[in-house]
Amino acid sequence: MPACTATTASRACTASTATEDATYDFSTCDFDRDLHVDWWVHGDRERSARAGRAVEAALRRFARARFGEAGASEGLASMTAADVAEATVSSGTYGADARAALKARTRRVGENWRAIAEAEDAYAMRARRGVEDGIAAEAAAEAETRWSIGRVGAVGVGAVLGGAALFLSGGMAAPAVASALGGLGALGAGAAGAMSALGGAGVIFGATGAGMLEQFQFIPLRGAGRGFAVHVFIPGFLRDGEDLLTTWGGDGNQYVVVVSEPGALGLSLGRDSEGNIYVEPFDAEAISVGSKAKDAGVIAGSVLVSYRSLDPSFQKSASTRYVLSKNRDPVRTLTEIEDLPRPLELRLALPNQDEELNEKIGAMVDDMRDVVTENTLEDSVNSPELDLIRQEKKRSHSTGEQYVLNWEPTTLSQLGAAMQFLGGKYAIKMAAPQVIAKTALASIASAFAWPVTLLSVASYLDNPWQLARNKADIVGGEIARALLSQYHGRRPVTLVAYSAGAYVVQSTLMKLHEAGDKGQDIVDSVVLISAPLSNSRETWAPMREVVSGRFINVYVPDDWMLMFFYKLQSVDTTLGLAGLQPVAHEHIENVALPGLKHAKIPDNMADILAYLGVEDEIK
Repeated sequence: MPACTATTASRACTASTATEDATYDFSTCDFDRDLHVDWWVHGDRERSARAGRAVEAALRRFARARFGEAGASEGLASMTAADVAEATVSSGTYGADARAALKARTRRVGENWRAIAEAEDAYAMRARRGVEDGIAAEAAAEAETRWSIGRVGAVGVGAVLGGAALFLSGGMAAPAVASALGGLGALGAGAAGAMSALGGAGVIFGATGAGMLEQFQFIPLRGAGRGFAVHVFIPGFLRDGEDLLTTWGGDGNQYVVVVSEPGALGLSLGRDSEGNIYVEPFDAEAISVGSKAKDAGVIAGSVLVSYRSLDPSFQKSASTRYVLSKNRDPVRTLTEIEDLPRPLELRLALPNQDEELNEKIGAMVDDMRDVVTENTLEDSVNSPELDLIRQEKKRSHSTGEQYVLNWEPTTLSQLGAAMQFLGGKYAIKMAAPQVIAKTALASIASAFAWPVTLLSVASYLDNPWQLARNKADIVGGEIARALLSQYHGRRPVTLVAYSAGAYVVQSTLMKLHEAGDKGQDIVDSVVLISAPLSNSRETWAPMREVVSGRFINVYVPDDWMLMFFYKLQSVDTTLGLAGLQPVAHEHIENVALPGLKHAKIPDNMADILAYLGVEDEIK
């Protein structure tokens, strides 16, 4: 994709190398000029200045504390990635704006952003362990006599890290942890928030709006309890049970949770007919009183695949991971797990898709096949896949905490099954991209000679699409509510969605925009792929204002399926369509991927993110 337009940064702000041992020279850095996001320069100079000042203050304070007043300048000239991460994360002011500015700067001067992102995670993990070991309490006591980096770390981590599970479970902190950290006094509120459930993601928000949904879960995919930035992936349709996680690089249908708190997990294990150990449904007491496992993101019915302690001292003296074999005793297994030192990592496999849902989807596809057979007047066309993105897939270490939103699975499964059926039967040749770019979509959609058989089964696509669109507004509102409540602390959040999932992101961002200044400095970056949204400036300008960093619109000019939704008026028909055309906003990155089939987006997600150059931020 074309490189983003960027101003030239000061040469004084440079890194010595692009390796893990890189040092970053901030000694003569012009923070107002060098630390900014390009679109702020044109729209919000004060916001840009605030972000630069926040990073500058954090780095200078760290350098003075580490090297003394006399050596502060020299220290700024040779900061490691770990130094940068500790200085910024512990400051308590490192939100989405500051992080987006620092990230943009690394690109302009060719620095290694991944090293900083990994250092953020490493510092966040050390900070968690520090609070658990009582280091924060000791630092607070020492504060009466001297300035302490540890004290700043304790306060900053509490404020910045917050708690992923607090964010994702509606803010219900674990009483045991809050009590254990009570000795921190005023500092304890922030630190307790950080430690209450950073290891995972509560399953249900528990708010009125969420209660109107069939299902609303945040599934911890990677890095839960071990990362800093928060990434939320939002599907737009599901073709099968594994699409939910494999789209985002998951290993089959497996997910990982981390439990940091000591004591009973608050779950029961059973053994199924195949000899697998699985999580039994949580009882009423676990739901009302609280379950560490449930709060961390464990889903009832999941099969336990493996477990291990993440405690460094324990890992040096014992096997790092216990992989479960068939026909183990559930009670003994649970005892062994609970006896391990915390943090505790559990790898689980999602329960198989509900049989009733499978039957419902199967019946729907059979009905569609019958309708197509009865109404066939023309031959369907099958064309080979256009492999546009020819890149070697790379698996790399993940950064941040990554969650997948599981919302309205029945509706998304119906939508995915219909897309897969029609996508395999039809390959409709669209107009050339340059024609679509210059012609009103309404004229193009009307001019198509849509196959009669396709029109005859339109309701199988239209009905679940409309339902998903309506529910997305509720989902987005709940996400915005949690973000505004800062249950996740002040950590920057990235949102990635495709197809109908873009409605969720739109709802979230619009709710944040309605909140005014409170809705800013929360969302770091956004990626929307084949978004069924209007491409008008009026639609995107409010969303752009609450996204600190990159905002990418991936459009597919020959996406006939999205055009078909336009024909059915299932999507916003104002002006053009963002999933088919560029967005009319100069500060939105528009990236065209012609040849990408709508129903195949999940299969190409890893390549798409790599093509966009965001793999160092997300993957």
